[in-house]
Parts: sequence; structure tokens; C-alpha cells
Amino acid sequence: MGAKPSRNLQEIARLACGSHLKKVMQIAILFAVLFLVIGSSPLLAEGEPCWDNLDCGLRGYCWTEPGMCGTQGTCNSHPDCYPGTPVCGCDGHTYRSASCAGSAGVSVDFVGECELQVCSDNLDCDPGDYCWTEPGLCGSQGTCERRPGGCVDEWIPVCGCDGNTYVNEGCAARDGVSVAFEGECSELLEVDIDIKPGSYPNSANPSSKGVIPVAILTADDFDATSVDPLTVRFGPHGALETHGRGHLGDVDSDGDTDLILHFRTPQTGIACGDTSASLIGATFDYRPIEGTDTIRTVGCR
Repeated sequence: MGAKPSRNLQEIARLACGSHLKKVMQIAILFAVLFLVIGSSPLLAEGEPCWDNLDCGLRGYCWTEPGMCGTQGTCNSHPDCYPGTPVCGCDGHTYRSASCAGSAGVSVDFVGECELQVCSDNLDCDPGDYCWTEPGLCGSQGTCERRPGGCVDEWIPVCGCDGNTYVNEGCAARDGVSVAFEGECSELLEVDIDIKPGSYPNSANPSSKGVIPVAILTADDFDATSVDPLTVRFGPHGALETHGRGHLGDVDSDGDTDLILHFRTPQTGIACGDTSASLIGATFDYRPIEGTDTIRTVGCR
């Protein structure tokens, strides 16, 4: 038979058991309170009168007629955000549309933008806002607008100014990103280029120590001046532009502005027998480009 526990050990065990029971009771009471609070709050009181969003449960918001901020409204569900006509919300923030305001749980004060807050990036804006710029004007001055609370899951892809593809413009805005262009970021633009403008055939001597001029041509659906010269690579070895910048001119005499770049021949990797050379790069709004032109190698044995 084992030894009988001492009185001190019995007391310690009693206190430990009591302490554990107390913690269990505290947790049980906490869960009971949470159940009562959440269980008594309707998930959605659609169409019921309200004074603020707290009256409408977890999924709804208190909608009021435009211009009736602060008056009695009705509980509505949060709509999906579709960009449209800008509106000024009852919280003093500009939204891309009435549906985008509703997505964030905000009613409309009036159609049009609130007092504009100019910005250069998201850090210039209040929490919950982002620096919106017109599509294609990444990096330019914008205005602070409210981020929508959600976006519709409809595939109308756009390339964001951060170089990432988004499901649609509303989803980009939700993440605080302006649009660079419509379509996926990875979509490649085929552009027209002219190697050694003004000459034909386009002769290239692989052993030359000189430079090869290449023009990116502007077309009806493409502006060559939108290309970032620092992103351009030419030839099999991807030579960089010699001067680190482009030169503008109308090389094909069609009345528009083309971009002329120069590449050192040894760095291009053009070899005897090559019949074409390609150029890759990107526009300032991150759209990748590629162009190819014919060449004739000379000075080869």
C-alpha cells in the first residue's frame, strides 16, 4: 500500500483543481456571451429600416438615398464593385461608382468626386484609400480614392501599375492598384521595327566594332514613344541601348514619331549566316513588346 499523501499535498491538489475549474468556467462564459451577441445579430436584415450599419447585421449596410446622409435608410446587402461614374460617399471619400461605394458599406452623398486630394503614391492617402491614376498613366500624379471593399469575380483582365494581372479594374482598386492597360500583363505586343533605317537590304557585319541603329515604328495602334529604352534588348545576346536613352524622329516619313535606338554590334551576338534579328522590351506601363526585321550578314568568310 502506498503512503498516504501529506496534508500539504492534498491542499495543493485542491487548489490546482479549483484554479483549473475557474479557468474552464471563464472560457465557457466567454463563449456564451459571444454566442448571444452573434446569435442575436441577424446576418442580413434586407429591407428593414436602419440608422447606421450596425443595425444591419454582419453582411449588410444602411443604405440611404443620394444626398440623404445621416437620415433613416434601409438595410441592403453589399453589391459588387463595378467602375462607372465617380460618386462622393457619405464618408467624404470618392468612389469609382455607386456600386463601389456600396461595396465598402457607404451611401452616396452626390454624383461626382469629393474635394480632390492630390497624391503621388498610396502613402499620400488616408488609410483605406489609394492613389488612383488614369489608366496608362502609372507613376503620374493622381487623386486619393477609397478602396472598394470587394470586387465582382468577372474575368476582364487588366495589368496593374505594379506589373501584376488582376481579374478586373475593380479588383485592382480593391488592392490599391491603378491600371496600366487592359489585358494581362504577359500579353506580348508585336511591333514593327526597322534595322538600319533607310537602307535595304539591312547589312550587318558581325566583326564590326560599330553600332547598329534600330527604329521602333509608330503605327495606328501603337505609339513607339511609349517604349522605355532602358528595357530594350537587341540581338541574340540582348544588347543594351548604347546611350541609355532613345532618339525620336520620323524615319519612315509617315508623319508620326518613331523611336531610334543604337546597339554596339559585338554585344548583339549577330553571327554570320543570320537572316533576321529581334528586339524585345516593354512600354512605360509594363506592356511587353517584340519586333523582328530581316538582315544580311556581310564580311563573313
